Amino acid sequence: RKGTLAACVVYALGALSTLSNSLPVLFVGRAAGGLGTNLLSSAPEAWLVREANRDRCPTGDDDEEDDELPSRCVRETFRRAYTFDSLVAIASGQIGGYVARRNGPTGPFLLLPVFLLAGSVIVLFFWDENNAASPSISCAKRKKVEAGGLTIRDGIKEIWNDKKLLA
Repeated sequence: RKGTLAACVVYALGALSTLSNSLPVLFVGRAAGGLGTNLLSSAPEAWLVREANRDRCPTGDDDEEDDELPSRCVRETFRRAYTFDSLVAIASGQIGGYVARRNGPTGPFLLLPVFLLAGSVIVLFFWDENNAASPSISCAKRKKVEAGGLTIRDGIKEIWNDKKLLA
């Protein structure tokens, strides 16, 4: 959630930098736009996958159908997202072209923060914050991570002890 909100803020600042006539400000805005793009392409997906896997700790029930449900939901969500990506791209291009004709070449960049603000409001009111926890760690450690009880030292120990990471 925080990553997605940060992406929206950084991306909006990058878009608003087009109002400046200063070359250094434009360069910083371009870098902010690139950072915002990278965050926006990964943070929501990371949030979705973590939310889908949040409650997968054993509860004593041996219902295999429930274990498969999160991955099935994630697959279906990504399928729908990729299906509608092209439609959103077409609509964005049409809206951007219209705004550019009316307001000049920076017009679409000035409209972008409106959409980012709308997305941020949705994230603020409908998403819960989640903390990353590797599915390979135990449920006890996962609960400790979610409670904020692990330190950087604990993370370094996990990395050092996991032979796959250091191979």
